[in-house]
Amino acid sequence: MIYQAFSRREVAISLLDARAGSPPSASELLWRHRGDPGAAALTDLLRDWERWAADVLESHLSYPPLAYFRSQHYNESWLAALTTILDASAVMMIGLEGGACVRRS
Repeated sequence: MIYQAFSRREVAISLLDARAGSPPSASELLWRHRGDPGAAALTDLLRDWERWAADVLESHLSYPPLAYFRSQHYNESWLAALTTILDASAVMMIGLEGGACVRRS
């Protein structure tokens, strides 16, 4: 069970490399999505990461030592990935000049 939680966490982090660089950064993530009309792909990505964060919260509360398991890949960290997503979300919430802003319902 612990290895499955670790593996789920790492898959999303590996996929983030293609979208936010290695190590990941919010500026790189937003830059690579600059041509996204209406920010649809970025919104979907942030939605997926919301689910990922909930899964990490649940698994790390159940198995606290998971927080100390390091990634097997160079320049990858679950904390850096989460920080990147939170930073990108904050920028999207306040809006980007000339860019799309996530609508609030």
